Amino acid sequence: MKLVLSFAMATVAFAQAQGPVTLQSMAKRQFDVTHDFVTKSAQKAPEDLYGFQPSKDVRTFGQILGHIAETNYFFCGRLKGDSSNPGKDLEKTLKTKAELVKALQDVRAYCAPVFDTLDEKKTVNNGQRDVPAIGMVYNMNGHTWEHYGNLTTYMRMKGVVPPSSEPRN
Repeated sequence: MKLVLSFAMATVAFAQAQGPVTLQSMAKRQFDVTHDFVTKSAQKAPEDLYGFQPSKDVRTFGQILGHIAETNYFFCGRLKGDSSNPGKDLEKTLKTKAELVKALQDVRAYCAPVFDTLDEKKTVNNGQRDVPAIGMVYNMNGHTWEHYGNLTTYMRMKGVVPPSSEPRN
């Protein structure tokens, strides 16, 4: 709860400092925050944490990172009108820390232009129907937050402090 409240206050403060608060500015800021936490987790985690799997019915740390990158490619591809799916099977094919960190950096660059095209009227087909594009971004961000929670649990289990818990300067 503390993390969510801190995030909400930081998002509003940042958006106000950058101009009027809009759904688009808040969606972009949330993407930046969630993606930074995930990428910093990938960079901070030792290589041996990438294969860590607390139980056989959940993803490994590395698979979660690959899943986030793969899913963000999917969401951003839909938002861009790109059906090529450049992130297909990242969760299954990427194994090393270097590969996964690069995939997270690459998907951020792929997604960045999306935020310049958002407005309240834009819709996008999500595979089943047309939905508000800004809603799709919020779904993407919520998905990333969900899996960042998995990453922080795995990191804590191995004695690694997650990026969102590090002291702020």
